[in-house]
Amino acid sequence: SGEIQPTANVVVQGAPTYDTRSMSDEETPDGAFFRLENNIVLAAAAFKPIGWSRPFVGNFDGNGHVVSGLTVTVGMPGEAGLFAADTRIHDLSLRGARVDGSDRSALLVGRSTRTRVERVRVEGRVTGRAYVGGVVGQASDTQFFDVRAAVTLEGTDRFVGGAVGQLQRGNVVRVLVTGSASSMGGAERCLYVGGVVGDLDAGTIQESAADIVLTNSGGIPGGIVGWAAR
Repeated sequence: SGEIQPTANVVVQGAPTYDTRSMSDEETPDGAFFRLENNIVLAAAAFKPIGWSRPFVGNFDGNGHVVSGLTVTVGMPGEAGLFAADTRIHDLSLRGARVDGSDRSALLVGRSTRTRVERVRVEGRVTGRAYVGGVVGQASDTQFFDVRAAVTLEGTDRFVGGAVGQLQRGNVVRVLVTGSASSMGGAERCLYVGGVVGDLDAGTIQESAADIVLTNSGGIPGGIVGWAAR
């Protein structure tokens, strides 16, 4: 099948070969270009987000490959996902992923700033408190192009979105979301649940759609955006 477990070679331009677990634990060169060389089956083994303990800043090329069986659990405030934060990612698929976090939880990246997500497919389940997204939990100055998400999302506070929990200054183009998203916090709060983006602040959404069941105990959910500032 071409799949191996639990790690796969990741080629780094101008640097040694890594695997996905060593990327979580070791210091990686800033601005490096990483390219996945194999499909990965993680076999439900607990996985620490890449960039959780050491900053990870670079370009990650999935090279058309698939990561299956990702399981991430973060029991304290902090980013949860395959990546913790701030990585340009393209041409990657996640299947059968499960992320249980607190704030800024998503299947792909917990938090992204000044980056780009392109030609990405994700499938799985995310639970968290606030800033819960199918692809990215909280994003600023981030561009999303050609993204598909089939997700089940459960938040207990605000900013829950099928693709992005909260987007500040960014663009969403050709994004399709299916599945369900809910925020079950106290009914006295406006919790911002959206099919594509939970909370949109100074950004744009184009050529995107959501076929998703939304539940919001504290307000009115939005089919595309839960709340838009302007």
